[in-house]
Amino acid sequence: MNIRYISIGVMGLAVLASVLLRPEIPSGNFDKLDEKKNHFMVKMPKYQAIATRSLPDDQKKQANEQIQNFFLELEKQSRFSKTLAYDKFLILNFIGADTSFPSFEGELQTQLETLYIKKTPLSPDAALFSLTAGDLARLKQYDIMSDLKKKEELYEKLEQDAVVYVLSLYAILGFLFILIVLSPFLITFFLKNPGTPIFADALRNAGEPGISLLESSVLYLFLLFSIGTVASKFIPSAYILYFQLLLIPAILAGTVFYYYRNTLSLESVKVLFYSQKLSLEDFLKEAVWGILGYAALFPMALLAIMLMAGSGLVDSGPVRFAHPIIFVIEENFFIVFLLAVVFVPFAEEVVFRSMMYGFFRQRLRILYSAFLTGGIFAILHPQGFIAFPALALLGSGLAILREFRKSIIAPTVTHMMVNATSLIGAYFVLKG
Repeated sequence: MNIRYISIGVMGLAVLASVLLRPEIPSGNFDKLDEKKNHFMVKMPKYQAIATRSLPDDQKKQANEQIQNFFLELEKQSRFSKTLAYDKFLILNFIGADTSFPSFEGELQTQLETLYIKKTPLSPDAALFSLTAGDLARLKQYDIMSDLKKKEELYEKLEQDAVVYVLSLYAILGFLFILIVLSPFLITFFLKNPGTPIFADALRNAGEPGISLLESSVLYLFLLFSIGTVASKFIPSAYILYFQLLLIPAILAGTVFYYYRNTLSLESVKVLFYSQKLSLEDFLKEAVWGILGYAALFPMALLAIMLMAGSGLVDSGPVRFAHPIIFVIEENFFIVFLLAVVFVPFAEEVVFRSMMYGFFRQRLRILYSAFLTGGIFAILHPQGFIAFPALALLGSGLAILREFRKSIIAPTVTHMMVNATSLIGAYFVLKG
């Protein structure tokens, strides 16, 4: 057997072992993420409760029922934490709904009993007021103190916040709705007008680099996983993201150079980045195709995630499929954005859609090659089984986009936009 196939197999097994033996993320991190997610979700019934003040009685009754049903559903879907129980009480008490008094121990419990049972005002900086629904407790305090001026001022502020929240929510939902409506039309249009396969011909014209493509892609993954794993043991966590910013382009450059030394052909290197020479107009067209690819693929991937999350097939909890990078977004947004939206998409498109897909494409039909590459792409991501269909769909779509477009630009733009949307969405949920 060719020694190159043996080395590829050994590196491939090492990569697979790295994936399977990833250190588990501490449960406490997921608990904090759960709290952040719940904090974001509880804002909806909080502002809905505030808005009921100006509603007619029949509409107020309907809104109150919606709020109660919201918490009933939330209790079914989430691990109902202590702070979530307090938020539930504050909101339901505010709208006059029947609700049981929380029975925990600690500072929050003492403060809740002091304010709602003993009717005694709390310190202005009491921890109870820092909860998501803490403003409703503050309104209760102003009632007890008979401070109508401060109560009205806070009411007005909350009503303004509610308007901003609702408008933001409608903007997000409107954006997603447009993408969901556009997606099937774009996919149907592409299926009816696929154009001419370009990438396979470009590979043939470059001398069919063959096994060098697979070997280089596996080498990149092997170096990334092995060096990254070792570095995480020695480099302080505060610097690991900066190290990755240097590591990814360095390994990619080294892999491309290794590929060139194996093929001894500049044409075979060029085909990794473009199948045909590009003018400025072509460059812009490729970027537009990348945007269209995003509009077609992102809603399908999002739908796949939602179906898996609601299927009951995976008992992973609501945030257990989160990418590990989400735990450092708040403190390092800019550096994470550079890494996840610029460096990683470009590197992965070269490795997966040019090298790995290129190897399979020389031997298999387009769809087989795309699905095989998409599956490997999904397996190597750390989100777990629940995200596999979405990532496999995305990876397959990016490979098909690479096949029919003139360069790597279109799938890279799509990949960047998907990552940017996910990253910005996660950031705003975490920031509340």
